[in-house]
Amino acid sequence: MSYNNNEITEKVGIINGIECIAENIYLYKIFIGDEPSPIPFYTIRLGILGQSLTRPYSPVNFSGGIIECIIKIYEEDRNKEMFTPQLKKLKEGSEIRVIWYIHKYSIYNTHSIISNNNDTVCNKLYNNNNTEYNNNSIISNNYDTVCNKLYNNNNTEYNTICMISAGTGITPMLQLLNHNNPTNPNFIFIYVYNSNSQKIPLINHNITYYGIISNNIQHTDIISNIQDIIRLIINKPVVYLVCGPDSFVYSISGERKGAYGGILKEMGVLEKDCYKL
Repeated sequence: MSYNNNEITEKVGIINGIECIAENIYLYKIFIGDEPSPIPFYTIRLGILGQSLTRPYSPVNFSGGIIECIIKIYEEDRNKEMFTPQLKKLKEGSEIRVIWYIHKYSIYNTHSIISNNNDTVCNKLYNNNNTEYNNNSIISNNYDTVCNKLYNNNNTEYNTICMISAGTGITPMLQLLNHNNPTNPNFIFIYVYNSNSQKIPLINHNITYYGIISNNIQHTDIISNIQDIIRLIINKPVVYLVCGPDSFVYSISGERKGAYGGILKEMGVLEKDCYKL
């Protein structure tokens, strides 16, 4: 069942899978029926039937009418209205509100992107001790500009995307990884997470992966480790994407919705080559 209001469609979804992938972090699979697969970057909002509160999430996959979302469950605070403690009470087969969907940014302007096999998105990749360094990498700030440069066969200014994320900031990155294009850019993935046991859901793709475990490590040491990786690619044609908690984004690239800054600016990366998701 769905309802359309001001071009935003609300659906009643069915939870058909819940998988724990880390402490208090779950992969939810929600069936909403057949819909065209949106172009990254987009969000949905989830809510409990009969309640007004909704929360935004970036699906990591949409295939066969099933949305896959990585969601962190927080402890209930009786002084605040919270969504995830209520979500935790729902089981497989439960109905859930799905507001489908809100487009955040367009990954491209005039160039089409061919979707990969969505079934591979949630293959689990553990910390694989991959220490191979790729010679090309970058992060970027204007998606229309970035995608014109990445997906236009006649323009090869950028051939590598460097993704820097922490926690559930991985989710918009997975949206991007789940799309392919004729130029096949390289991906460098720097991911900060808090446990060796955490499963990292990454698509089978041309990825050079660096996992940084944050447990018992000072914030300054985490940032220093990221700087060491960026130094290897700083003079290469790379576009940088940054997503994670506000404090993390601030350290890497400045305030999420504010001025450009952080270590990328300090290291000489231009603002036009960095985008905060």
